[in-house]
Amino acid sequence: MKSKSTGAMTIRPLRVLVWLRRLIRTLAVLIILYLALSPRMLPGLYTHKLFHPDKERGTKLDIEHLNSFKAVPNQQCLFKAKDSSNLRGWIFKLPDNVSSGSTGNKSNLNRVFLVCPGNAGDIPKRLEFIKLLLSTGASVFTYEPRGFGKSEGVATIAHICEDGTSAYDYLVNVLGYSAEQIVIYGISLGSTVASHVSTVRRAKGLILQSGFASLPRIAHEKVPFLKIYPSWLFPHGPALNNVAILERPHVPLLIMHGAMDSIIDIDHSREMFSRALAPKRFVVCPRSSHVNIDLADEGIFSGAIKQFLAQLN
Repeated sequence: MKSKSTGAMTIRPLRVLVWLRRLIRTLAVLIILYLALSPRMLPGLYTHKLFHPDKERGTKLDIEHLNSFKAVPNQQCLFKAKDSSNLRGWIFKLPDNVSSGSTGNKSNLNRVFLVCPGNAGDIPKRLEFIKLLLSTGASVFTYEPRGFGKSEGVATIAHICEDGTSAYDYLVNVLGYSAEQIVIYGISLGSTVASHVSTVRRAKGLILQSGFASLPRIAHEKVPFLKIYPSWLFPHGPALNNVAILERPHVPLLIMHGAMDSIIDIDHSREMFSRALAPKRFVVCPRSSHVNIDLADEGIFSGAIKQFLAQLN
């Protein structure tokens, strides 16, 4: 009887040990899967959530309006991405004899906006916005990142930041602008590109419109299951983190956001502004939605930019 009892007691620890080994193996597999499927380790899995390239490239009417736009001299520009993909840009250059009454402050005429675009709308679709920027008295250079519009390649986090830098280099090396003339302008997703470019290239100023504070924050808000991942398991280098960049010394900064934005809450811009170092200014467009400036807010919008440009002079 004693022998049977001893045998049973021996079997129990063995079973517990087997169970513990299985538990450890299961936990190890789950941890590996958790890490392997994280945005940092497998960013391609989440790219379709972040990028929505529009292959329609504007309606036929959009394209006709762009091709027939004669208000200022303008032309298509083709340049290379880091991987030699062909990228399309467009320069809208204010002539030197434009009167200050029609375009704002004449002293701004040597300025140029490098516009880093958002997720939707290729160059033909942005003409009305470009006209609004031109009315502030500075020229405009914009482009289509890889995967967007007529540009080749595939959109990724690394690519959009590289393409912003390539656009800057084209603006300087080919179009002949200096860093003192360039104001980097980022819209929505492009705000993180603009911030990134400002850390690797010199500029006179930085404008962020309808931007988000960081990729982890917007991802947690838009894709709830990603809340299981902390910020360090999101892509780094570049991190698409406006707050982290603005907490360090930077060029003069203007942040603008529409109060009616239902895509990226205005609180993102409030966080960026509160955590950014000076010099900085925050302007709210009370009737405007995401990236679209309401007609009633055009005065606030253009006035803020004109004042910002004047302070750079």
